[in-house]
Amino acid sequence: MDTQDKTQAKGLQRFCTEHKIKLSKIDHICLSRVCSETAGGLPGLLLTLAGMGDGVPVNIWGPSNLNLLVDAMKCFIPHDAMVHTHLISHTGPLQTDSPSADASKFKDVKISAILLQPNGVEGSVVSPSDVAVVYVCKLHERVMVKFHKDKADALGVKVETKFKELTEGKSVKSDCLDITVHPSNVIGPPVPGPVVIIVDCPTDSHAKELLCTQSLNEYYSDLGNQPQATKIVNCVIHLGPASVVNSSPYNKWMKKFGSAQHVMAGHVMKQVDNPILKSSARMAARINYLCPHLFPPLSSWPIQDHSIAAPGPVSSTEVCFPLQDPFLNCESILAENLLKFTLRPHTHLGLDKSNVPCSLKASGVIDQLLLESPDIVDAAQDVKQLWQKPAEKKECTISMHDSKLKRKFAPGLWGRNPSTIKKKLLKNLENRYGMEGSNNAGKNLACVWISHIHADHHVGLVRILALRRDLLKRTTTIVPWETFELDNESNNNKLVPENDEEIELSSKDRESLQVCSKRQKLSVPLDNVAAFPLLKRLKKVLNKARLERLVSFPVVHCPQAYGVILKAANRINSVGKLIPGWKVVYSGDTRPCLEMIEASQGATILIPEATFEEGMDGEAIAKNCGTTKEAIEVGDSAAAYRIILTHFSQRYPKIPELDEISMQKTCIAFDFEY
Repeated sequence: MDTQDKTQAKGLQRFCTEHKIKLSKIDHICLSRVCSETAGGLPGLLLTLAGMGDGVPVNIWGPSNLNLLVDAMKCFIPHDAMVHTHLISHTGPLQTDSPSADASKFKDVKISAILLQPNGVEGSVVSPSDVAVVYVCKLHERVMVKFHKDKADALGVKVETKFKELTEGKSVKSDCLDITVHPSNVIGPPVPGPVVIIVDCPTDSHAKELLCTQSLNEYYSDLGNQPQATKIVNCVIHLGPASVVNSSPYNKWMKKFGSAQHVMAGHVMKQVDNPILKSSARMAARINYLCPHLFPPLSSWPIQDHSIAAPGPVSSTEVCFPLQDPFLNCESILAENLLKFTLRPHTHLGLDKSNVPCSLKASGVIDQLLLESPDIVDAAQDVKQLWQKPAEKKECTISMHDSKLKRKFAPGLWGRNPSTIKKKLLKNLENRYGMEGSNNAGKNLACVWISHIHADHHVGLVRILALRRDLLKRTTTIVPWETFELDNESNNNKLVPENDEEIELSSKDRESLQVCSKRQKLSVPLDNVAAFPLLKRLKKVLNKARLERLVSFPVVHCPQAYGVILKAANRINSVGKLIPGWKVVYSGDTRPCLEMIEASQGATILIPEATFEEGMDGEAIAKNCGTTKEAIEVGDSAAAYRIILTHFSQRYPKIPELDEISMQKTCIAFDFEY
């Protein structure tokens, strides 16, 4: 599945829900690589499976560094997730000796793994994360049970009971001839089990290793000298990017599989016009029509004609993969979501496009919107005129819980714009800023604040940091080592600000941070020699963001759960008047508590959680969360200027009901993820 957010796992849960695919059926997960692109959504998936409580263990297979990922997840994945890891350390069949790996799942299929260690430059160190796994899946051969009665008659077998014995693999005596009739005389030969190969070559180095490996020789049909030993491959699924699989050497390697069907499933194979999540696409088209400035169109559909997909059903055969060598004659198609390749029964062997979703056009979505809400035309014009007015704009990206319309909020600093570090942060940024804008946001990441260790508040950070690393690599300047040494002598520590006086912590800042330290019960005092440089760096980040203070305060939710206070510095307006800095308080996940009320005193904006609606107090107490009414009461008690409700539960993805008095100072935050 390609959700267009550069990772296979993210979005899987919503995709399965939309297409009524049962996640409870998942008990084995095979990773071709262990990285943010392949396993970014794994923590959320495991949490969901653990929440189902059916007691079915999940077995995860992958390269040796899979252990590092699982160890990292142990701090927030509950023990009842029942995750069992199986490290692939060598080429060969997957070992199912462990009791946790249900051997019965493999009784009809044999899965073998081939490790690809990329060819690095001589002397370079190959990281464990560079290892990729090729999976070879082979169903066991099946004996044809069709009994050829005409052959039995010719051999003199007349008694029907002997027919049954022959189908059971037993030899019988002919009734008319003095011969022994064997099952092979009257029953067709066994049909070889279908073979599917899944190949992930992320780089040219992996491809070179793939072309040299001897482990696939038995599957090549062009060996010629040993045709009887060749195992026929029915389907090869390619996960690599177009830059790799479209190369001439790779194409020639594909030809070795003869008539095998090649499915090109890399996420950059083509501009995918047919949206994966239809409900999200509809919402994106609607809000883009209302306010294109805040909500850019989805990157996967043309802007000119507002078409999400070309008219008519999408046919894989109409957009064949453009092989460079026209003489290769490889049968290849581009993958589509819910495209199937039937392995059995043998009579139906081949591609099955019956479940491929129908195309969706943005123009049709807009037509339906205009039909439902004719006033939207005037509203869109009003919004357009609003953005044309010259005004100082300050943006605050608010997100909430993982549902169709809402999602949780967990702030991080993007210049002056708080954003989120949840499971789909990257997708949210793309929806808000577009592809280029989201890349810039990733590169400019300066500070991350995490409220608590629950997975939906921090696992999205991994993907963002990986993207940031890749983006910054492209702008790295290579200079001689002597230049670095010279610069190092003149400035010993570039991580610590050059001018200590400029960012020296004031007594007020030092006091507020020390109070925060006592509340958090830190094991290391904030004025420790090792911690002080970090505080100075934090102060520099705050100065750059024009923030005067960032103070965390404890809340009631889980161990080490916190809210945060962001206080902007005072400024002088165009007429020389001093404008006090605004104050934003975010509660994190919490029950209403005294610490939250104290921290929210005089807040310009209070962002409390409102997981449950009024009347669900019991559920809120059980989950250490709050209700809509409680969140508003906290804001009133603290005399907050405005209240922005967040964290609506996906148990009821709808707008909470508010009375007219509450609506005067309370608004509702919606997600950029749609």
